[in-house]
Amino acid sequence: MPLCFVPGADQWNVQATIQRLNESLIARSYVTWFDLTNMKGSTMDAMSDAIEGADVMVYGVSLAYKESANVRIALHGMFLSS
Repeated sequence: MPLCFVPGADQWNVQATIQRLNESLIARSYVTWFDLTNMKGSTMDAMSDAIEGADVMVYGVSLAYKESANVRIALHGMFLSS
């Protein structure tokens, strides 16, 4: 089963929705990397490793998150790994 990268737990206004999405993927036997359960150590290193190991990226972006520094870190990692 492919590894799904599901970031976005720091989008406080939509965190519950993203968490339900992650739980739905797990219920369908997908393996996921999710901020709330997998983030350890350096944010940049953890997200970079997750992106590099992911087969699929499921990325929900709110307006507030789009304008945050965290999305820039994640997008930078995605472009470097492609």
